[in-house]
Amino acid sequence: MSERVPCPFCDGLRAVPEKGKTRFLGLGASSQVVSCADCGLLYLSPRMSLVELGRGYDEHPYYAGDSSERGAPRMGFYTRRVERIERHVGKRGSMLGVACLDGGYQLLAAADRGWRVRVVEFAPHQLRHAREVLGLEAQLGEGWDLATLNGQRFDVVLSMSLEHMPRPLATLAQCRELLEPDGIALFEVPNQFHSLKDIVKRALIALTGGWAARHLYGEVSAGFHLTYFTPRTFRRALEKVGFEVIELRTHLPGHPLFLRNPRLRRVQEAIYRIGGWIDRGPSIEVIARRGAAPPADSAHPPRAGIA
Repeated sequence: MSERVPCPFCDGLRAVPEKGKTRFLGLGASSQVVSCADCGLLYLSPRMSLVELGRGYDEHPYYAGDSSERGAPRMGFYTRRVERIERHVGKRGSMLGVACLDGGYQLLAAADRGWRVRVVEFAPHQLRHAREVLGLEAQLGEGWDLATLNGQRFDVVLSMSLEHMPRPLATLAQCRELLEPDGIALFEVPNQFHSLKDIVKRALIALTGGWAARHLYGEVSAGFHLTYFTPRTFRRALEKVGFEVIELRTHLPGHPLFLRNPRLRRVQEAIYRIGGWIDRGPSIEVIARRGAAPPADSAHPPRAGIA
């Protein structure tokens, strides 16, 4: 049963339907993109319930498919990212992965370099793959809840899946609490709708109609993406829960997730590079450190504009 939810940022209840964005993602009647009338954040409401999400991750071809075929060839990109983390931290210590993208290969890249890695995952197949195939220390977290780790501390928290999480601000607040005082976090989320890539796609679809929609939009079903951040809204969310942003960029050269079509690789990379110059690349990567303690109600901040 799909459910209507308040704004993930400000708990606002005034949701404005974004029919064009819903059509662009090819969503069914059970999911709808809306914008919060109080703060402007884009999110899904109605959306799949937590039970439906868990079942969907175990049945959807992308998430329940063979993660090794998808993730193993991307180890070079993941290793370079871990190397950048190490330059910020200055050592190899403990790392918490909140969700294991591609079955955990990003975290395997860290473990191979000597990091002590722990994983919390909600998607059943991804959890099994990380634990049984890659040999990572992985545990179930209902909706990626990190409460079972309270009292522990990590040098690094890593997640590329905040857009999937039912309560992203609460999860970010948990991540901050689990960091060592001098620890850092790396997060990546899609730059959905705001990226130059999506602007070009939407323009082509408007010009050509259904033909372009069939040939240009081949990404994973967006019904699993519950919140849509921009660079501004993601920075504000991090700062609200007590993170200090060190780096933010929207173009990651050679990102395997966005260069899957070899025939269009050069065109795609050119669009992504241009987009990155104006904060409209395809994804948002943030490196942040644990900042000053946030207000007690940081996971449910007041209704202040963030768009």
